[in-house]
Amino acid sequence: MRTLFISLLCLLTFGLVACSATPELTPTAVSVADAPATATERPERTPLPTKTPVALVSPEEMLPLLLEDNIASVTARFDLIRETGDEQYIPVLIEMMRAGQIGILQAGARAELVFALETLSGENFGYSWGDWIEWYGNTDITPPDGFTEWKGEILARVDPEFVPFFTENQDASFRIEELVWGGVLVDGIPALDHAAQIDAAAATYLDPEEPVFGLSINGDQRAYPLRIIDWHEMANDTVGGTPVSIAYCTLCGAAVAYNGNASDGTAYDFGSSGFLYRSNKLMYDRQTRTLWNQLTGEPVMGELVGTDVELDILPIVLTSWGDWQAQHPDTTVLDINTGHNRTYELGAAYGDYFASAGTMFPVWQRSDLLADKSHIYALRVNGEPKAYPIETLVEEKISHD
Repeated sequence: MRTLFISLLCLLTFGLVACSATPELTPTAVSVADAPATATERPERTPLPTKTPVALVSPEEMLPLLLEDNIASVTARFDLIRETGDEQYIPVLIEMMRAGQIGILQAGARAELVFALETLSGENFGYSWGDWIEWYGNTDITPPDGFTEWKGEILARVDPEFVPFFTENQDASFRIEELVWGGVLVDGIPALDHAAQIDAAAATYLDPEEPVFGLSINGDQRAYPLRIIDWHEMANDTVGGTPVSIAYCTLCGAAVAYNGNASDGTAYDFGSSGFLYRSNKLMYDRQTRTLWNQLTGEPVMGELVGTDVELDILPIVLTSWGDWQAQHPDTTVLDINTGHNRTYELGAAYGDYFASAGTMFPVWQRSDLLADKSHIYALRVNGEPKAYPIETLVEEKISHD
């Protein structure tokens, strides 16, 4: 069967996939820009009053010791790690760097951490977590056994609800080292669950030129304004008798509609996990708490990985409210009164982000063919992806390929 994957306003960088938010401020709370030092800044190594002697242990035994609150002990272990020359510690140190930057762990002993990391890697990125992540993505280094649960223990200090995503021997189809926290709790960006729809004539809050996502199934036409979806990223609904989950990645500008009736006969609905992978949203299903790639609709971490469970992609369009209404006069549209206290104005959530050139989170897999935030029309046919710049399509009108 030919599968057509259409995603407007997506980034060309094929690895660039994810999103995040806080209840009332900009939806993604913590970004690369929050790092307190740049790649060239290196804190001075100041001697501590005492250093606790540390016996030589395996990486698996070392992991829990690094989470102690005694800075002197942790500093001594950084020195010991550096002396081992074991590159398995590199992802561990990168994880601790980020945790220190955003306040999950104590930020002490920065200089010793950087010294150990640079010694083991041979690189000189200082305290720049984003540079370390982008460098690490191009390596084949693997973390020590127990890294997944250890990472979950760190993130549990932010939200205990993160723990079930990081169970022992958790199956994953990607490198768990590349999973990053997006700055919000589980469902900190609340999904819209069967949100109220109103008739088009009653939607006086919308201007004709405003962007909406349009969905039509079995004669049931519905519009989901970008200004509302920006703040929720997920919309679970029933359209034309079909359970639907609209997954929107606010950091890559791509909306994908999935049929909730999966290939295993289960009806899934989804929420926001709070995690990102290569700057793309990782959603989770509420039935098994498996993490899914928002852009591909594939389970990537958890119970459903390797089970061949698939979600069918449904056609969804990004168009103006005026055009959608003209073509679908019987359409309904989301009521702006969602029950959530948000500033539902166009561009209020991510206008500044899309006006800037950079990405909010590090992405190591990039393409130089277009700028990172170029608008494209993306197709995936029989598993083969192809991107067409919107500017080119507007100029050519018709493209044969």
